[in-house]
Amino acid sequence: MVESIIKIKKVKLKDISKSYLDTINHKNTKRFIEYAKLKTKKIKRIDLENYLKNIPQNETLYGIFENNIHKANFKLTIKKNKIYIGFLVFTKFQGMGLIKKSFQKILKLKEFKNTKNNRLYLGVDRKNKNAISLYTYLGFKKLNSSHKFMYFKFKK
Repeated sequence: MVESIIKIKKVKLKDISKSYLDTINHKNTKRFIEYAKLKTKKIKRIDLENYLKNIPQNETLYGIFENNIHKANFKLTIKKNKIYIGFLVFTKFQGMGLIKKSFQKILKLKEFKNTKNNRLYLGVDRKNKNAISLYTYLGFKKLNSSHKFMYFKFKK
């Protein structure tokens, strides 16, 4: 079996693919992705291009590439010395363990070395049992004060 090569890199305009567009417009995705929730019409390539060009300074959108194929994104947002993460695995690559395979590489990014806080937060819909199961497997714990947020303690 050939081992897959996972690369993490910032998403660029050239990375906007049909698979990315199909996923961001999928009815099941729209419920969970903040950017998609804001759009009432079908999101077009130009919309994602504008989003990437105008992404806030406290946010970074990364792509997960397996064997040079762009299969997922995750966004890191830094607010008040806290880091938040949100994942988007493209529809045709869901259920293949991509987040499990790439999570340790994600934790090596510069954002985790430069923060004063040693927790990574994520929002999750409590009806999304598959996501909760994945995040628990990765080491995330439910935040006692919230039904929506989980956190992961990382080492610097």
